[in-house]
Amino acid sequence: MISWSMEAYDPRLLPAMLAALSPDERRRCDAFRVEKRRADWLLGRWTAKRLVRAVWRADSGEWRSLESIVIARLPSGAVALPDFPGWRLSISHSAGRAFCALGEQAMLGADLERIVPRAPGFAADYFTTAERALTAAADAAHRDLMTTAIWCGKEAALKALGLGLTVDTRTVACLGAVPTADAWTRFTIALEESIPIPGSGAAPALLGWWRRLDDFVLTLAADRAVAPT
Repeated sequence: MISWSMEAYDPRLLPAMLAALSPDERRRCDAFRVEKRRADWLLGRWTAKRLVRAVWRADSGEWRSLESIVIARLPSGAVALPDFPGWRLSISHSAGRAFCALGEQAMLGADLERIVPRAPGFAADYFTTAERALTAAADAAHRDLMTTAIWCGKEAALKALGLGLTVDTRTVACLGAVPTADAWTRFTIALEESIPIPGSGAAPALLGWWRRLDDFVLTLAADRAVAPT
C-alpha cells in the first residue's frame, strides 16, 4: 500500500509546524535564508510527519509525537526515515502545497506540479517523441494538463531511481490517459537501458499513477504494483 497526503501552507499553523521539528531539523530550518524555501521545506516536513504518524498509528496502535519522527536527508537529496526501517518516503512541493507518499517499496517517488502553460519549446527540450505526440493529440482544454502530467511523472520516476534531474529527462517516457480528479489511474514508465541506476547495472521496472487535484497534478512511481490509497 502507498499512503499519501497533500496539504496547503497555513501561516496560522507555523507554531505547531516548528514544534514538530527535532532539534537538528529546527537548526536546518533556521538556516534557510530564502523565506519561500524555508516555508516549502517546513510544510513538507509537517505533511510528511503527520502522514508517518497516521500510518504508524494505524499499523501499531501506538502514538508518536511529531518531533520524535525524524526525517533525514541523504547525500543524494532524497529523504529517509531512520526509525522506520523498510519505509520509503518522498516529498514534493509546488505553489504553497506539499505532497508526500509513504510505502514499503524499494523505490518510491512522488511529485506535485501546478497545471500551468509551458513555453512552446518545453516539450521539444524535455519530452520523447512519443510524449510530444501525446501532448499534441490532446485537445486544447487538456493540453496543459497533459504536459504537466508527463513532466510530473518524469520527476516522480527519477526520484524513485534516486537520480533526480541529473540525467536527460528523455531517458524516461511517461505515457497514459489524461489524469482525472476521480481516482488514481495508471500510466506507463519506460526507461532507456542506458539510464545510470545507482548501485545497479539494469533499469528496474517502474509503475506509475497520476491524478488531478484542484489545479495540480500528483504523480507516484514505484517498483511494485501497489496502488495508492
